[in-house]
Amino acid sequence: AANTSTSVLSANLSIGGATVVVTEAAATITAPVAAAPVAKLSATSLNFGNQKVGTTSAARTVTLSNTGGGTLAISALTLGGSNPTEFARAGTCALTSALTAGQSCTLVFTFTPALATSRAATLTASTSGGTVKVSLTGRGTRR
Repeated sequence: AANTSTSVLSANLSIGGATVVVTEAAATITAPVAAAPVAKLSATSLNFGNQKVGTTSAARTVTLSNTGGGTLAISALTLGGSNPTEFARAGTCALTSALTAGQSCTLVFTFTPALATSRAATLTASTSGGTVKVSLTGRGTRR
């Protein structure tokens, strides 16, 4: 998208005591509008499958990218849902992250179930390019 404005140029010209107004046809000036940042995740859900209670799963990674223009600022990374304490987050995404167009950061998760049952949490990333979520699930087992 672009901003377009139209203007008319004019000038007063004095010749031998007579004043003539000279006008130029409309001139169109087009200026590009900076594209807004867009937050995109490489996956919106991770299923850790069965994991023995009290042990930690292998790490799983989701990439957060700015697929728009401008700079994507991360304002919050929140683990919520039913069992958020059983899912840990690491990686390069942080509240201080500023991703220019085409840049990305990583969200790395592990799962350590406390009980032998289905477990779930959600990571919510609030950014200047929208709010995105990753659903995290797994099942604690006794063996």
